[in-house]
Amino acid sequence: MNMKLLAGACAAAACTLWAGQALADPSGTLGVDYNYTTVPGASGHIGDWGVNGNVALPITSNLTIQADAAYDGYSETGGSDFHTDQISGTGFWQGAKGRLGLTGGYNELGASGASVHFENYGAFGEFYATNQITLGLKGGSLTTSGFNATYVGAEAVGYVMPDLALSGTYDYVGVSGAHINGYGVGAEYLISEKAPISITGGYTYTDVGSGVHLNTWMIGAKFYFGGKGTTLVDHQRSGAETWGNKTSSLFFLF
Repeated sequence: MNMKLLAGACAAAACTLWAGQALADPSGTLGVDYNYTTVPGASGHIGDWGVNGNVALPITSNLTIQADAAYDGYSETGGSDFHTDQISGTGFWQGAKGRLGLTGGYNELGASGASVHFENYGAFGEFYATNQITLGLKGGSLTTSGFNATYVGAEAVGYVMPDLALSGTYDYVGVSGAHINGYGVGAEYLISEKAPISITGGYTYTDVGSGVHLNTWMIGAKFYFGGKGTTLVDHQRSGAETWGNKTSSLFFLF
């Protein structure tokens, strides 16, 4: 992680600690995951270990600010390793039937001593259609020197039980006439409400065009802290934002 990313992460942490002393009910998550990606008909695979965390701080009864940081290390069979670093800030309005937010972030893609940096800006909305169903939509842009991309995402979450969520997602990234589509399914189960650790899993089918697609399998674990939630649906609807402020990893395929 370069010094700019480190300084940004430290500044976000310092603001979080200061604000946490004055504001009630901060919440957040700490997570780790592993992704395994293959291309049908090709040998080898890409493995990705990731760690991430966030802290959300309510500043009024309806308005919350949030800081996020994430790191992913990729290893390709027969190829060079690379990594991504991300820090971001988010603000969202929370109501009884959903939330609306704006987000912005700084990202680094690094490999073999070289790196590329880009920024992302976007907006998102989530609608609590029923006690068991959440619908989400997000979109925005990713920019770097001489390069601009547009992304759009949609999500539907169904709570089979208060501590078990099943989800379906769609992601689109487009650049200069080229585009990539991703279709995913996932599940998250909160093992214990007293020790709020969940396990996650999922699969994503990525269509990169010209008859080529990727298969990605994911497993992970997440720890929820703070806030007023006890069940998984409580943590996801009243705690930190973990979907709308995330840019799609499909961007890195360009």
